[in-house]
Amino acid sequence: MARRTFSETVRSMILFLRQLRPNVDTKEGTFTRDVVIDAPASEFDLLYNSLDNVSRSQSPNLAFANALDNLARNHQKQRKGARRAVGTITFYRIAVPTDTYVIPRGTTVTSKGSNVVSAQQYVTTQEVSLSTLNWNAATGRYEVDAPMRAVVGGTAANVPAGAISALVSTVAGVAGCYNNSPITSGANRETDTELAARLREVINGNNVGTTPGYYTTVAAHPSVTDALIVTPETSGISKRAMYGTIDILVRGALPAQPATETYTYTSGVSFYTPSKQPLYGPTSGSFSLQGSTTGALVLGSHYNVIKDVSVYAGSTQAVDKFSFIGGLSSGETLTFTYSYNSLIETLQTLVDDETKKSVTADVLVREANRRMINLTATIEPLPGYTASVVAANVVTAMTTALNAYTIGEEVQQSDLIAIVAAVTGVDDVAVPFSTFEEDSETGAIAQDGDGNLVMPPDSYAIANTINILTK
Repeated sequence: MARRTFSETVRSMILFLRQLRPNVDTKEGTFTRDVVIDAPASEFDLLYNSLDNVSRSQSPNLAFANALDNLARNHQKQRKGARRAVGTITFYRIAVPTDTYVIPRGTTVTSKGSNVVSAQQYVTTQEVSLSTLNWNAATGRYEVDAPMRAVVGGTAANVPAGAISALVSTVAGVAGCYNNSPITSGANRETDTELAARLREVINGNNVGTTPGYYTTVAAHPSVTDALIVTPETSGISKRAMYGTIDILVRGALPAQPATETYTYTSGVSFYTPSKQPLYGPTSGSFSLQGSTTGALVLGSHYNVIKDVSVYAGSTQAVDKFSFIGGLSSGETLTFTYSYNSLIETLQTLVDDETKKSVTADVLVREANRRMINLTATIEPLPGYTASVVAANVVTAMTTALNAYTIGEEVQQSDLIAIVAAVTGVDDVAVPFSTFEEDSETGAIAQDGDGNLVMPPDSYAIANTINILTK
């Protein structure tokens, strides 16, 4: 039904009255106009507005605010709340430790605030210890890493390396703290546009057994920022090339620690495979291995972490393992404390639900490959602006932009240059960037002929080291 405006209704009623009474006076201010025409026309206008709102509230393309929330609930979905940023904090001590100092889970640290940005607080999610075993020759201090997450959700908690430098309360034996890498993955409350897009996927594929349905089921999890459905027909991605197999690549993580595992080492054994897969984190702070004879095992000296690279990599069927290098005593008990990505396990259980999946489908949830990006750029601040503040804001903008890329999305230098130029206080930015490449820890993607970083279809970009110089 076409919606009529108030003016259209008035004109229609005047024409109708003049057909009955050609000489009737319908000018504004007359009894006929005010009472017989305008009064009911106003009510009709309210009615048309109500009908129009009802119609719009049934469409994810037109509904907004509360109406969109109500429509989502009709499909057993709800708006995603703000997601808390995660990262790693390094606690340090300069003097030689005289004891083993326990840094409890829930220790609170804070970033630096300014007149531009507010300080953000973070809490550790794992108990760690600082002792003489934690000497870091590179920094000349005793250091230990701990995973942490922001106290409050939102992008404001996404901060660059070095932004966190203080404990909220003192911890015995700890002199200070800092974040050696950016804190990422914080997201604001889902917008109308984002919720509408997710709701359209639900409407297009309510059955988990369909490609849109698998995407909808996985993407609905609050810790999933992107997903890609891979079938045997998908090109350019390593996969299980068997009929009926479907791989779901996921961007997202929920680090968790299973119960401590023990193993009696036998001379000549080359590796140990932990029970929970896939392992989380490439840094030593994600793992703590103790030998009953050797003591604390050192990454790179006693063992290495070997990630599975088969078609099962990044899944619950992966075979990530601890590879022994040497220095161990045969017969000693090894104690393994490690983190794994429990999000993959949760999603695998979800898609394996027999009440939802296709009977013959073989569905495997896998981590998409993370590609850490290093970037160095030079900017010229506008007169009157503090160069260090502007540079810090550019780092935050770059980190946020890089962490928003989807799986397989090309990272174009021109897009990032535009983001830098749009930061308040930036007058000019030197092009091309001095450094714009993948960090060697995750791979070796370099610029193509157009100066862009082309992501493999199973990978996504994430900010690593962002250096902003000023002139």
